[in-house]
Amino acid sequence: MYYILVVDDELLEREGVTFLLRKFGYPFQIFTQANGKAAIEFLQGASVDVICSDIKMPFVDGLSLCEEAKKLNPAVKIVLLTAYNDFSYTRRAIRVHVDDYIMKPVVVSEFREVMDRLLAELDASRAERERRRELLRVYEAAPPEQRVKVLDEILHELQNSVPADEPEGDPMAVSDHRAIRLAMAYIRENYARDLTMDQLAEKVCLSKGYLSNLFKNEVGVSVMQYITMLRMQKARQLLLTTNMRLGDIGEIVGYHNQSYFCLTFKKFYGVTANSLRLGENHEDP
Repeated sequence: MYYILVVDDELLEREGVTFLLRKFGYPFQIFTQANGKAAIEFLQGASVDVICSDIKMPFVDGLSLCEEAKKLNPAVKIVLLTAYNDFSYTRRAIRVHVDDYIMKPVVVSEFREVMDRLLAELDASRAERERRRELLRVYEAAPPEQRVKVLDEILHELQNSVPADEPEGDPMAVSDHRAIRLAMAYIRENYARDLTMDQLAEKVCLSKGYLSNLFKNEVGVSVMQYITMLRMQKARQLLLTTNMRLGDIGEIVGYHNQSYFCLTFKKFYGVTANSLRLGENHEDP
């Protein structure tokens, strides 16, 4: 079950969209609001997967609603209902990353095509998130000797979780994916530095709050969790392939306090850095 918010100042339009969603059996719990202002107030206390909104409304128009909705939940899908073929609307829609349009009066076949596509995307995103959550559960439950293998699998999964190729057609749907790819690449190149969300947000031209929410929604872990995973993977590699001191390894991967590095390593792998080094060396001289 997913949640959809239908927003239109015309009662007949709201009822028409609601009727079509129910007629064709879409798995949505449906909420409705009569204008953008009421919709924003609703979204401040509830989360939805899809917003289907008219553009021209009193108090707050549909695009302003979408801008606010994206700040609250970057993953929300947005469909605009419009009879206005105006370039200024298109430019603003690109900025707020609208997913699709449905022209008024609504054509049933077009409505179904848009909703079918959105539903497929929602299902795919849910499956990806569940896969990543399962990997994290496996990692947390794994004995120390198996965590290394699971971590490598998690990082591989995360790296490939965001689409690398931009889909054909409207560029509005790929802006967030592009930002996440840039953020992940920047982190991989600079994880040993004292990275901050301000630096990362500036690098990808997004606000700090938006990027933080977007990264967690798209990748499945927080920015700091991703940085820690990369640091721990590199630390393990250095432990097993060099005779460097723990403090030096910690410095290389971004920890300037040896005690904190060792504490983080033990919490992450379930064994101390020295134990991992000695144990692995005895098993594979």
